[in-house]
Amino acid sequence: MLTVFRRWRAKGPYDLPTKLDVEVREEIRYHLDMRTRELIAQGLSPTEAREAAVDAFGDPDLIAAECVGPNTRGKPSRRWDEVMGVIGQDIRYGVRVLRRNRVFTGVALLTLGLGIGANTTIFSVVNGVLLSPLPYEDADQLVVVLERNLEMTFPSRWAAPLNFRDWREQNRTFESLTAWRWNPFTLTGDGNPERLEGYVVSAGFFGQLRITMTLGRGFLPEEDQP
Repeated sequence: MLTVFRRWRAKGPYDLPTKLDVEVREEIRYHLDMRTRELIAQGLSPTEAREAAVDAFGDPDLIAAECVGPNTRGKPSRRWDEVMGVIGQDIRYGVRVLRRNRVFTGVALLTLGLGIGANTTIFSVVNGVLLSPLPYEDADQLVVVLERNLEMTFPSRWAAPLNFRDWREQNRTFESLTAWRWNPFTLTGDGNPERLEGYVVSAGFFGQLRITMTLGRGFLPEEDQP
């Protein structure tokens, strides 16, 4: 498909074969075939007969070009109009078919819409979770360490506090270890109570993420107490 397209672009839209081209070449082929059969009947081999017929008749391509040229000279836009006319007819036919089969059209459009929406959603999730880096310095060096419960056969989201303390004291692999846990809070004292989502973190959390405070400071080591 690609090769045909490239050849068509290389020659230009005006080199597309027309009905006249086809008719002239069929006429030439008919006369060559008839002369070849006559020569074969006279005792020549098929190859010799064909060569003799072409020699007597002349170059078929050249003759076809001479026959077609005078009839198409000065009318280069006609072939392009024919091509566009066929494309327009196909488009109009497709629209009429879709209008007559409205149920099929609705199902097709719904399927296309769902497919495009699903692909867009999947790409957004993959791009945000897997492809786009986290908004932290050296984000590719951040890892999450989980604790596995062998009896329950599934990893726990949170490690026991004493286990985390042992990991941090015996750590020889990571630059630093900090703990964090999601925790909801209730804000009171100014109007109606409001539910807030937050995290309980250990000292060094902001430093580990290379976060600089705009106001105030982070946690001090002596504030990190049970």
